[in-house]
This record gives sequence, C-alpha cells and structure tokens, in this order.
Amino acid sequence: MGNEISINIEHNDNNRLQSFLRSVKYPLEEVPFDWSSWQYAAHIVGGKKYHTSTLPQPAILTVLLCDSYDDANAIGKANEMLANSSHARWGLNGSILYFVESEDEDKVSELVSLFAGEE
Repeated sequence: MGNEISINIEHNDNNRLQSFLRSVKYPLEEVPFDWSSWQYAAHIVGGKKYHTSTLPQPAILTVLLCDSYDDANAIGKANEMLANSSHARWGLNGSILYFVESEDEDKVSELVSLFAGEE
C-alpha cells in the first residue's frame, strides 16, 4: 500500500519528501494550504497539507520545503501554531519541516517517526 503522491515543487529535497509521503500507510488527501501568513514565509519554497481519512482519529500532515535546515528550524520555532504537544508535533529532516496533528497520540508519533528516520 502507499500513496501515489507527486509533488511539483522545484527543490533539492522534492524526491525525498515524495518518498516520505508515499510511505504513509494511511490514505492522504491533499487539502488547500496557504503558508503566506507564516513567520519567515519568504524562506518557504513550497508546501503541502494532507488529511488522513482514517477513523476514528484522522490526522493532518503539513510539510514545507524550505531554503535550508536553519530556515526550516527558524520557521518551526517562530510559528505558534506549531507548538509541540501530545496531539501535535513538528520536526525537521534537512530542509523539510513536517507538522503532524491528531487527537490520537500514537498516530502523531507514528507519522513523525516516518520523517525522523533512524538516529
């Protein structure tokens, strides 16, 4: 299983991001997303937002391709909606910022771990 996701954003990490998203075991549906009002939005090359339709607890996955790791980190720290909690967490993988939200804490952990990779 997996998602047949194609991202048309000119960025060095585009293929890596597609691989991460294709490895999500839940069906992903792209939803409208506008990051232009985010802090440091000028350092965002492109972004996507997805909703899982799995019940009882769906998840929302937001991914941003940024100019660099440092820019992605600054964006993550500057935007209040990304505050880490048991129901929402963000992280970085190179210049990719990912943000997962769900009432299901296990689903948040599972999706975050896909992007975190092996330490």
